[in-house]
Amino acid sequence: MDQQIIIFILSCLLAGVFAGLSSGLLGLGGGLVIVPVLNYLLPSIFTISPQDLLPICIQTSFGVIIFNTITASLKQYKLGNINFRAALIIVPPMVVCSILVGAFVTRINPGYLKIFFGLVVVYSALNMLIKKNRGEEDPQAQLPPVKGFLAGAAIGGISSTAGISGGSFLGPLFHACKFPIKRALGTSSFCGVFLAISGFLTYFISGIKVDTGVPYTIGYFSIIAFLAILIPSVIFAHQGVKLQSVLPAKKVKRIFAYFLFLVALDMLYDGYLLII
Repeated sequence: MDQQIIIFILSCLLAGVFAGLSSGLLGLGGGLVIVPVLNYLLPSIFTISPQDLLPICIQTSFGVIIFNTITASLKQYKLGNINFRAALIIVPPMVVCSILVGAFVTRINPGYLKIFFGLVVVYSALNMLIKKNRGEEDPQAQLPPVKGFLAGAAIGGISSTAGISGGSFLGPLFHACKFPIKRALGTSSFCGVFLAISGFLTYFISGIKVDTGVPYTIGYFSIIAFLAILIPSVIFAHQGVKLQSVLPAKKVKRIFAYFLFLVALDMLYDGYLLII
């Protein structure tokens, strides 16, 4: 096997470990970890067009997120933490906007995409650092239909552009509506399944005839990166859950937020260079 492929696989395995730990420990780590890691790894190992780089990162990220969100949703379902009524309100507009934006986004200047992703990462980092008082939790709380529809449309478009499952937006949205935190996270995971599937299929269809020049890639989907990240991420997600009872959650969340700021700065700078 070519030395470049071996280096790429080993790097993706490490990325999968980090994504799994952060996912289990903080409830994050999908696209926020996978997209920036692949954005750095792919051009450092392979010759790849800037126009194809971020779509590969995003579609491969969606592939991993599908399995992660399904696994999390099954656990949340068994615990009774999914509000299906809220999901029924927010999922349809979220999926439709994800498909519409995903079909268009590959035609946008990659510089603007990187800047957009950087801004999404900044929001996620700030959301982790700023403690918000959301009021009392109500086990019977429901999502207002109009608010849910509009939020679903916005989250679908943002997530499709950035290659994330929407958990950074869905969890806070449900909790702001007075959902108990476990119910908010469980419903967020369930909605994330549909978002990841729609995003993956949209990028797959739009890129099926594209030859990126990257080995073992179908359109924008990197099979090697998908497998190398998925396997350790699933394994170490369980370890991340166990670490919740050992590590100080606030300090870990703060450190991860600072890491996200560095990722955002790098993405914003790269985007700026591609635009000028």
